Amino acid sequence: PKSSAMALHRVVVKVKSPLWRRNIRNFSVYATQEYQDFHKENLIRALSPKEEEVILNFSRDSSILKSMTDFKMRMVRQKGNEDLFDENDIEDDFFTFSQRPRDPWIDSIILTDPSLDIPRKKTSDFLFGLQKQMKAGGKLVLLTRPRDCSHYPFFARAVEVWNAAYPPITFFSDRLQKAGFDVRIRNSSIVLETSIEAWMQELKERTFPVFSTLDDEEIAEGVGDLMDMLDGSEFLTFEEKMCIVTATKPDGHQATETLIVQEEGPPYGHCG
Repeated sequence: PKSSAMALHRVVVKVKSPLWRRNIRNFSVYATQEYQDFHKENLIRALSPKEEEVILNFSRDSSILKSMTDFKMRMVRQKGNEDLFDENDIEDDFFTFSQRPRDPWIDSIILTDPSLDIPRKKTSDFLFGLQKQMKAGGKLVLLTRPRDCSHYPFFARAVEVWNAAYPPITFFSDRLQKAGFDVRIRNSSIVLETSIEAWMQELKERTFPVFSTLDDEEIAEGVGDLMDMLDGSEFLTFEEKMCIVTATKPDGHQATETLIVQEEGPPYGHCG
């Protein structure tokens, strides 16, 4: 299978007016239409779905789930097919589901931050199991964030937890290739602005699932430290970075060589 690193696709959300600034004081930046459109366009670009496809969505990330819903509704309107997505709840956990012995039946899969749900030692079996259930030509779109989280306004303990949870993007691309997929990696980012108050609430509510392992005391202490660091600030701006891995199941062949195309800049951009 082949792997290709593509150039950075950057989207900037600009502050519109003083009124807009007042409105975001207690409003999640991840609920803005601009942010939802950012993920929606990334998904449509990666999937290019056709009519009557079976697309399964594996996601527990509350900051992305709303985008998935909007994406689903958009695809239903575009294709006029209410059954485009599989509406049945998957009772098994992700790994158990992947190991079901079934003939190929899935057209596409959306997989968000699998490192938070699948133990690393099981990742290869998980991806291979999904590949066996996918139709030839089907696409698995893996959305994850980069291991380097220095662009986020996090406190020290949060950074430690993040770094321990997120592997480098090659961890997934290598295993996808071994599972029989052709792989392409693309970087995408959006500049977000929010109020200090709203951001602290994001951290307290553990909007990022990776922070579910932090207890209330650790969160409170970390938020306090971060508030001290940002003393005097009312708003903050940061960059949300995503790594989009599109893995395609080849049609009727199993390639054996791996080719990585490196464009300008560091390998894989911010996903390195």
